[in-house]
Parts: sequence; structure tokens; C-alpha cells
Amino acid sequence: EEYGVTKGGMQMMSAEAIAAQSSILSGLYIIWMPHPSCRLTQAAHEGIKNGTSQCCRVGNQSKCLCGHSLEHHNEVKVSLKQSHGYIRPPSCKVGKCRCNSFAYCPTRPEECGQWWLPRRRDFDANAWIERVQQHPDEYCCIGCEQKVSDHETIFESQSARESRGAAVGNASLPLAEHENIQELVFPRGLPKSAGISRLKAAPIPRMITSSTPSSAIVALPLMPSHRRKPSATGTKLS
Repeated sequence: EEYGVTKGGMQMMSAEAIAAQSSILSGLYIIWMPHPSCRLTQAAHEGIKNGTSQCCRVGNQSKCLCGHSLEHHNEVKVSLKQSHGYIRPPSCKVGKCRCNSFAYCPTRPEECGQWWLPRRRDFDANAWIERVQQHPDEYCCIGCEQKVSDHETIFESQSARESRGAAVGNASLPLAEHENIQELVFPRGLPKSAGISRLKAAPIPRMITSSTPSSAIVALPLMPSHRRKPSATGTKLS
């Protein structure tokens, strides 16, 4: 009999590891969190309650409630003047999709505490994801026990995370605070996507002034904005 991380759990951890490494290299961190207006229970993870952790790390392959991955959402140029504070999630660029703001969608039942579903022979993962997309108010996050529809996807710079005490760099990797467990989960090292090996670290300057040359303006993959309370129905589907 084998022990250790389940297949579904490993898929979740691997996706988060890849997302975290992409954030470290780009300087742009993307996380899924309950909206500030939510009243968290004692069961919620301590890091989520104090704002130093997250329910999930988000990467290019993460799904949106609209049904399309983050990589299929728009890219825009952002000035370094906007490196502090929150950044507006991008709109979808697929066909006639009406999604105007990326909103993370769980893709594994384990994320919603339904760990037994994948064990059923007739379990259909795609059908499960579609149900979550259509009824995000009927599924709850296992990390904070709040509805999927009461979450928001936050895009923030490294400096913004540091200012609120959240982990950055290697400290933001999954299980970074428990290296021995991290080694057991990833005995061959953290998984990487093909794109990560081609990226170079892009640290974001702490300040920008009127004398900053135009060459200091860089292209980040997302657009700036503010935190907003999600609608009761979630992002519109295409």
C-alpha cells in the first residue's frame, strides 16, 4: 500500500508551485482570497485571516469562471508608477466571451472539500468544473469556508505584498515554511513549466520619479485597478 500525496492533491500542489515560480520571476503575484467583507470562521487558515497567506496561488493555466485560462485573457502595458497597490484583473480575449475581469475557478473537488468525488468511477472533472462556473455560490473553499462567489483574484506587485507582510521570493513557494515536508511532496524538486525556464527575474523598483527615463517603463501582463466586491452571480459566461 502506498502513502503520501494523492494524485489530485499533487496536481493542485504542482500547479501552485509553477504559479509561485512564475510570480517570483515576473514580480507579479496572483492569488485567490476571500473578499474583505467576508466574516471568516475559526476554521479558516490563520494566514488567510491575517492576510499573509492565500486560498490558492494563480498561474497562466488557472481557469476563470468564464471557462478560459488566465493565458487567454488580455495583456496590457503597465507603468512602474502603478507597481504599488492592487492591479485590475484582465478581461478575456476569447471570441465573444463577455468576461471583463478574471475570476479564479477551482478545478479540483479537493479545493472545495469534496475529496471523495475523484474516487468515483463515473466522476467527470470537466462537468464538475462547469457546475462550479455556473453556480459559484453553491461551492465553498476548503481554506476559508467561504463561497467561491465571495472570493476575489488579486494581482499585486512584490512591494505591495511586502508592505502587508505576505511572503515573497522563495518564501512564497508551497510548503516553504516546512522544507522537510516540501522535499517529501516534491522529492525530485519543484515542478516547472516550459515557460519558466525561459523567464528572467524582473525585480520592480521601489520608487519612480519624474526623472525616470522612458526605458524604465516595462510591460507587465495585467492591467491596474482596485479591489472590488464580486457580484453575487460571479463573472458572466460566454
